[in-house]
Amino acid sequence: MEIKFIGATKGVSGSCTLLKHLRQDTLFLVDCGLHIGQAEADWINKQDFPFNPRDIRFVLLTHAHLDHCGLIPKLYKDGFNGKVYCTKATGELARIAMIDCAKIANFYDITDVKLVDFEYVDIRPNSGWGRLFGLTTDLRVSFLRGSHILGASSICINWAFEEDPDRKGKTILFSGDVGCNFDGREYLPLLKANQLPFNDTDYIVIESTYGGRKREEKFKSDASRLDALENLILDKVINKDGKLFIPAFSIHRTQEIIYDIYRVMLSLIDKSVIPQYLEDREGYVSNKFAIYVDSPMAVKANRTYLEELFKVNSKEKYPYKSNAMSAQDVEALKEIFETNNFTFKDNDVVLGYINLIDRVRHANKQGKKKTKKPSTYGQTEGIGQRGSIIIASAGMCEAGPIVSYLDEFGNDPKNTVVITGFQSFGSRGRMILDGNDSSINGEVIDLSPYYSAHADEDGLIDFLFSLKEGDNTVKQTTVFINHGTTDSKNDLEEAIKERAAEENPCNRKIAKVVTLDGSHDWFNLNSGKEFSVEEYDMKKEIAILHKKIDSLISLISKSSLID
Repeated sequence: MEIKFIGATKGVSGSCTLLKHLRQDTLFLVDCGLHIGQAEADWINKQDFPFNPRDIRFVLLTHAHLDHCGLIPKLYKDGFNGKVYCTKATGELARIAMIDCAKIANFYDITDVKLVDFEYVDIRPNSGWGRLFGLTTDLRVSFLRGSHILGASSICINWAFEEDPDRKGKTILFSGDVGCNFDGREYLPLLKANQLPFNDTDYIVIESTYGGRKREEKFKSDASRLDALENLILDKVINKDGKLFIPAFSIHRTQEIIYDIYRVMLSLIDKSVIPQYLEDREGYVSNKFAIYVDSPMAVKANRTYLEELFKVNSKEKYPYKSNAMSAQDVEALKEIFETNNFTFKDNDVVLGYINLIDRVRHANKQGKKKTKKPSTYGQTEGIGQRGSIIIASAGMCEAGPIVSYLDEFGNDPKNTVVITGFQSFGSRGRMILDGNDSSINGEVIDLSPYYSAHADEDGLIDFLFSLKEGDNTVKQTTVFINHGTTDSKNDLEEAIKERAAEENPCNRKIAKVVTLDGSHDWFNLNSGKEFSVEEYDMKKEIAILHKKIDSLISLISKSSLID
C-alpha cells in the first residue's frame, strides 16, 4: 500500500488522501473535501485534481462536513464513476450539504451532485461497527463510530502484501474529525462515545484541529452547558425582555441546540419561571414563549436525524443515540424532527412552542415559488417580532435567514446574539464576535466552547493512546498528523512524544510521528519508507511496461497456437 496526503496538509480543510493498493493496482481516496476559510480557497477548489479522477476506483468518506465531502461532485464531474462508501446518515447529510454548496458556489452544479453513488456500509448484511468487509481482493475496510456529527466514523483499512511473512497484512486508521464524547465522558448531547482504534493498528492518521488547546472543565460538562444556556435565557429574555438570535450550522449544531433548549424550557416551566413571565406580560392566551428555527437545510437534515439517530440494530440497540437521553426526550425529539413543531404545556395550558419553518412546504401550499433572497426572511413572516428565541442559518452569518434577522433586529440593545460555532477569519460572524460589526448594538455571547464538536488536545491524545482491554495484539504505531494549522500540528506532535515517553504499559506504543506539512511525497506503508514522486512515476512507468510485455507475450502465444 502506498499513500499520498493531498489535502489538509497546510490547514484545517480540504481533507483528501490518495492510496494505492499495489497488489490490485487500485487507486482510491479517503475523503475529498472543500478548502474553506483560506483567502485562496475558491481558487484551490476550482483547480484540477492532482490525479486523474478516472483512475480512482472508490472513495471512503468519514463524515458529511463539506471540508471532507464537498469536492466529491467535482470528482464525478471530472470523470470518476465509482462508489462512495460511508454510513447511511453520512450519505444523506452529505447530499444535503453538497446540494446547498452547488447553489452558492460554482465548483459544480446539482446535476453533478445527483451523480454521486453512495454505498451505505451500515445496511450491508451482517454489518456493524468495526466489522471488516472486502472491497477488493486482499483489501478490507471497517467503520468505527465517531461522535463528531451523526454518521461520522473513523475508517480502518486492512491489506495483504507479498512481503508480509505472517500473511496478516497491515492496517491504517483514518480518524476523520475526532468527536468530544468518550466512554464515561459523553458531555455533548445526542451521540454515543467515539470508538477507539484497534490495538493492532500499524498506522493512524489523526486530525489536529485542537492540538495545543485544552478546554476548561466547565466546557466539558452537559450540566454546565445547560446551566449557561438557562442563565442566558433568564437574563436576556426573561429579565431583560429581549430576544436571542442564534446563528447555527444546519447539520448537527442546530439539532443539538434544539435539544438543549427543549430541556431548558422544561426546567424553566418546572420552576414556574415561564408561567410567571407570561402572566406578567399579557397572560397565557395571547402570549406564548415562541422558539423559531429558521433553517431550510436543517429541516431537511432533521428527516435524517429522525430516521438514523433513533434507529435500532438487530440487537435492539441504538448505534448512535446517547444512552443518557431519556425515553421522554426521545419521543419529544422524534415529534420535533417529524412534525417541525413541539408544544410546551403545564396542566394542559400551552406555554410555548418550538416551530421549525419549512419554507419549501409553505411555498408549495401557497402556490408560490420559493425565494432565495435573504432580505425576505424575517420581515415577511413576522418571526423576529413574535419569537423570543430565533435559531437561524447560516452559522457564520454570511448568508441565509440569519442575515435578515441581524440586519433587522441586531441594532436593538435589548437583543443578544449567541455564537455557537467556529467563525472563520473574514466572516461576518467573526466580525460580530470581535465587536467589529457596527450594526450589532446588542450584547454578543460566545457559547461555542460548549458546543465545539472537535476533541481538544487531551481528547486527541486519549483517542490515540487508549487500548482496548483484553486484546494483547498490540503493535508499535506510526502516527501521521494532519488537518490542522502548523502550530496545532507541532503542539500535538510534542504532546504525543511526551505521552509516549511515559512508557506506560496501558498506552499504545508509538514507533514514529510524521507531521504533514505539504513537503512529503509518497509513503510505502508496506515498508514504512517515504519515496519521491519521481520514484513513483518511475514505478508507474515500469508497471505500464510490464503490462505491455504481458500483452505482447499473450498475443505471441495466441499467434503460435493459430500457426
